[in-house]
Amino acid sequence: MMERPALSVAYYTELRDRHDKVVIAAPCGLGKTYTAAEYMATHWSEGILYVAERNEQLLSMYNLLLTMDVPPEIIGLYYSGSEDLKALRQLGVWKAIALVTHARMQAFPPQEYLLMHQKGGAHTRRVMIVDESICPLLILKVPEMFVKGLLAEMGLQLTDTGTLGAEEIDRRIAHIAPLLSRHARFPFESVGIEAEYIAWTEALPPIDTVTAARGFAYYSMVYQLLSGTYITGDENIRVLVPMTPHLSWVQAFEKIIVLDATAHIIDYLYQDYTLVQPETWNYVDITLGYYVLSGIGDLTKTAMQKYKESFLEDLRTTVRHLCDLGTFHDPYVVTFKLRIGGVSIPA
Repeated sequence: MMERPALSVAYYTELRDRHDKVVIAAPCGLGKTYTAAEYMATHWSEGILYVAERNEQLLSMYNLLLTMDVPPEIIGLYYSGSEDLKALRQLGVWKAIALVTHARMQAFPPQEYLLMHQKGGAHTRRVMIVDESICPLLILKVPEMFVKGLLAEMGLQLTDTGTLGAEEIDRRIAHIAPLLSRHARFPFESVGIEAEYIAWTEALPPIDTVTAARGFAYYSMVYQLLSGTYITGDENIRVLVPMTPHLSWVQAFEKIIVLDATAHIIDYLYQDYTLVQPETWNYVDITLGYYVLSGIGDLTKTAMQKYKESFLEDLRTTVRHLCDLGTFHDPYVVTFKLRIGGVSIPA
């Protein structure tokens, strides 16, 4: 652990210089995002990809950068239907600062957002900043016969997995890229693959977003297989696919800075990162994390705001139950920056 300085551009720069991959586990409200904006405003020439969960966060970052006198023509705001996305797709305009959501990073190949225009040519961005990293992990249950078929297409067998270097893996995957693209046009279940996290793609037509999401999952699945990172079952092979930028794009950027207030209690997600904790929580250190099962489905910020009363009732029930079990007393609920309403929970 480093000393605990106040968050500043100088501090972010020091972390960037000392560590290729770092996660800042500073509490909510300490200024992680604001400092990231200041860093981008003064280091945009490096080429920076900023990733957040929702479009509203991208818009907030865009407006914040404008207040810091960042020229709007160097900021790319990439969401469905945006003018910057159209310019990227139709004209190949790569801006120095790219603002992208987690969902877009999970659904599209990295090439679109790795590059920027600089000094008359295309250059790779140097830094990725992931704000409040979320980490959906996709477990694919793949029939062993299907896996053996893919390996055969690459001239390999199961016994070859785990023996290949990164460059050789990429070369082998490139060889079957057209095959994976064709598979991505059809539901996973058509080849017997079980995949809960992106099961929503199964009932949709093969539009670009859907095929891109499946295509990324296929690429990650094959990469994990060739790396030897899987578990063999009776009739299937289980592969864990990280569908979040700080894990799946860890090799794509020279420098990655993750802003995650609770990283110190889920440090197993950051095995390739240096974790720094500049300050402790302003109430009490969080030592345990609980997942609330709610009738509203995935507990995204958008869902919690839209179904506020339902979420709060689920939260009251969960916390009251934990109090009755003696799990903790005098609970303190930490919310996201956007207030969702007061919570009154009897001890």
